[in-house]
Amino acid sequence: MYSKIDENYHISNKKALFWNMSQYYKTIGQEPFKVLPLTFHIETGLNDPEYFKFQRRYREEEMRMKQKRKELEKAMEEAGCYDESISEDEMALEDRFGIQVPKNVWIIKPGENSNRG
Repeated sequence: MYSKIDENYHISNKKALFWNMSQYYKTIGQEPFKVLPLTFHIETGLNDPEYFKFQRRYREEEMRMKQKRKELEKAMEEAGCYDESISEDEMALEDRFGIQVPKNVWIIKPGENSNRG
């Protein structure tokens, strides 16, 4: 409904909302991403500096997730419930033991001038 109200661009457009919220938190002296989801606004494709920041963060998260998986496998081994046949199958770990295996998942929206919802 809010996107149908006249002159409401600054809260109905993802980029404008991100920009306004970021500016607001910076103005009041707070780090925006302590409140907002981590966001990378990529304007010029694969050569955009923000894209490189995203790649770096993705790799950092992937390393962190791999470490957590190793820790999970070690804990299972110490508890006597580690099984090589299911260590590669994360769904089996979740189904059999009720353990949520960390994943490196990101939401990616269309780029500039592609307002596709």
